[in-house]
Amino acid sequence: MRGSKKLLSIMLALVLTVTMLPAISAKASYGPKISKKKVTLYVGGTIKLKMKGAYGKVKWKSSNKKVATVNSKGKVKAKKPGKATIKAKVYGKWYSCKVKVKSVYHISSKNITVNGTRDIYINFYKASGSSIDVYSQDENIVDAYDGVENGTRVPIHLYCYNEGTTYIVITNSYNNEKVKIKVTYKKSKSNSGSNNSGSNSYDDEKEPTLQITLPSVPYEGADHYSTGKIYKKYTITNVRYEKDYYSSDNEFSVKLFVSGKKTYDANGSNYSSSVPVGWKLYDSNGSVVETGTVYSPDIAVGESFTEAYGYISTDLKPGYYNLVFIDTI
Repeated sequence: MRGSKKLLSIMLALVLTVTMLPAISAKASYGPKISKKKVTLYVGGTIKLKMKGAYGKVKWKSSNKKVATVNSKGKVKAKKPGKATIKAKVYGKWYSCKVKVKSVYHISSKNITVNGTRDIYINFYKASGSSIDVYSQDENIVDAYDGVENGTRVPIHLYCYNEGTTYIVITNSYNNEKVKIKVTYKKSKSNSGSNNSGSNSYDDEKEPTLQITLPSVPYEGADHYSTGKIYKKYTITNVRYEKDYYSSDNEFSVKLFVSGKKTYDANGSNYSSSVPVGWKLYDSNGSVVETGTVYSPDIAVGESFTEAYGYISTDLKPGYYNLVFIDTI
């Protein structure tokens, strides 16, 4: 009888041991985890990564220190636009977090040609209390002043004096990141008061063909978080472009205009923010020539915007092109 009870106890212990093994194994396979596997930062921004479920020393390193650095405590600092992978080593195994660093500024083109005084617009990540400073490296060619901010959208007033090329320098107080916009001032025929007929001029020749096929409207577009979740939705109701031909270079400066309405905002219907309309330009061979984004003024859901614009290109060669709208991130 005693032997039977002893045997029964042994068998019960074996059953309990076998039953518990999967749970123990599953728990062991869980292991350490990095707090984030993907993150987007603006230049100058920081984030602290952690190894969850890890005890003891963690070794950190960056695949591209020019883009993002990380210290011994897992604090990541964004240095310049680009991509980097932050890695953490624990228990002999590496864990990764992909980091995308974006510029504070959103500028459709950093190389523009103008034929007279005008405004250009920039969008920038506006941290609390931050502002921008604008100046021209040669005020005798083109001078520049920043206008009144509309949310994160700032007009830059360009005043043209003498033909030539200079740089407009923009600095923000958030992280002191500088950006340069190359501005070339060329007087149009109507403004120049002259009619050159030199051998290098196309003034007396017929303007070559530039044709851009535009997307059909209405067009439903969206802006996404880096996770893929939709941030904003919009409807484009009208699209057009304007072109200026510069015979001396046999090139066109082309400006894109879009109109539409915001239809969704993850922050709520009453939240006002800019709508980013992404686009791609293909040549006749199907190759991508340019990509960019046109930003609307800050608007709430249900509100419309008219003739928001940005440059497709300031040095587009004659030919046939196709422009399509794309979603943004």
